[in-house]
Amino acid sequence: LVFTNAHALKFNKHNVRLVGQYARYQVNTFVPRYPSGSFQFTSGLTSLPGIVNTGHAFASFLLGGVESAQLSQVPSPSYFRASRWLAAAQDTWEIRPGLTFSFGASLAVFTPRTEKYDRQSTIDLSVINPANGRPGALIAANRNGVGRSFMSSQARLDPNASVAWNPRGSKKDIVRFGYAMSYQGIPVYSSQFGTQGFNGYSNFYSPNSQLASAFVLSGGLPPVKPLPDLRPEAANDTVADLIDRSGLLPRYQSASASYERELPLSFIVTGGFGVAWGKDLYLGNGGADPNAIPLENLKYRDSLNNIQFSRSLSPYPQFLGFNVFSSWPSGRYRRETVSVRVEKRLSQGLSMNAYYEFSRQEDDYSGPYGVQDYYNRKAEWGLTAYNSPHHLSLTYQYELPFGVNKPFMAYADWRRFLASGWAVSGISSVSSGEPLAIRPQFNNTGGLVQALRVNVVPGADPTVPDPGPDLWFNPDAFSHPADFTPGDGPRTHPALRNPTSQNHDLSLSKRFAIDRERTVELSAAGFNFLNHANWNDPDVVIGPAGSPNVNAGKIIGSRGGRVIQLGLRFSF
Repeated sequence: LVFTNAHALKFNKHNVRLVGQYARYQVNTFVPRYPSGSFQFTSGLTSLPGIVNTGHAFASFLLGGVESAQLSQVPSPSYFRASRWLAAAQDTWEIRPGLTFSFGASLAVFTPRTEKYDRQSTIDLSVINPANGRPGALIAANRNGVGRSFMSSQARLDPNASVAWNPRGSKKDIVRFGYAMSYQGIPVYSSQFGTQGFNGYSNFYSPNSQLASAFVLSGGLPPVKPLPDLRPEAANDTVADLIDRSGLLPRYQSASASYERELPLSFIVTGGFGVAWGKDLYLGNGGADPNAIPLENLKYRDSLNNIQFSRSLSPYPQFLGFNVFSSWPSGRYRRETVSVRVEKRLSQGLSMNAYYEFSRQEDDYSGPYGVQDYYNRKAEWGLTAYNSPHHLSLTYQYELPFGVNKPFMAYADWRRFLASGWAVSGISSVSSGEPLAIRPQFNNTGGLVQALRVNVVPGADPTVPDPGPDLWFNPDAFSHPADFTPGDGPRTHPALRNPTSQNHDLSLSKRFAIDRERTVELSAAGFNFLNHANWNDPDVVIGPAGSPNVNAGKIIGSRGGRVIQLGLRFSF
């Protein structure tokens, strides 16, 4: 629910706009994800101890040996509430004809999430857990001196400024500069995150996935504790919900400069440069893990397969892990773009918009497989996994110049109904490939490393002279890391990209005007009308020297196909 009141006033050369806004967020949710249980079977139980790729998950299933399981206990819905107050002022100052300066700021106050019946909980990392005397214990909202929320209200000032200038007083040329800073508010998700103790997610794990199962299916699930359970140690031996209480909010900043020129025939050309960056971005479990075991403990090798020993090495060993649910403020990113736009405003039945952008974006969190070392964010800095550096798009619409009030009127009799009312439109896009994220075939690190990387072979060129489906990159430039060692390769490769993709859609329509109030329109649309096939992404899995992945670096198959759609529309 959003309530807004705005007031605009003008005096001298100033146009001032004042805005006040109140937003109320309400989420009522009921999500028992696994009410009958979720069971995972791996190859560990049926493999030879310490030797990978010798067992099979289906064989473990036939034996009934569960490697891990989760049971959802959700007796009641959750009713989350949060608010945002905003006061903004913006002044557009026309210093002189052809020079305008705009500046302003908004003050936003974010209130934290509460639950209507105070059914919230989290882990307080400063409270001693009575089970082992270590920091980290369950606390509940509005109990034992804890407030209704686990965070305080946050106020942030978001400034912005921009300049528009017509060089030499020409109205056909515009130079623009801009800067803005903003903060992201405390999120309210449509899940029941942060309700542990009132809602339970019992987890069962094998003490050693290669030697013993968590339990056997024939014996049923182990007993679970009744709810609510708000004891400080109630979240022990689970993946505990952890709400950030630092007060950090994601901060985004951007700056841009552009030049726009109006050309004959209603064409407008715009060139621009932009940079954007952010810090304290909200991350999920793949990008942040406050209970991660430092990589230096890989020295314990096979002992890490003993879950009790492995847990003893984590900062909070009473927990199997933490669930931060896309709300842990520790991410950083930076994006730089150069763009050119050619636009033709509608004239003589033709409109067109062509846009090209070159971008470079880096961060320390994007996948596609996660983070290798949570304690060295600098080592995670690399190209954003989903960023395509080159992107070209074209949209157009053209009303054919035949018919009434058109340049060409071929017929004056009944045939004019066939010759007039035709229009063609289309969308085309070409994007370069995303960075390759090369990964090893096996991850024998005792579960310590969740997103293991490959090693880089010194002196080997990862590129090939003529990349194609038979060989897109050189897999010999990478090697599989030894057991219980991290990879030294990048999270995303700085020089290797997936294949370029393109798509072209075309639509042809014919409009029949029956009278002033009724029309019939026939249309034919061709999606990927050129029937262009885009190559699939190459196989990025690098196997060990003893059993290499023979498909590494190769592309198998393609995607895409022409789709024709016919339509008939009657308007009255």
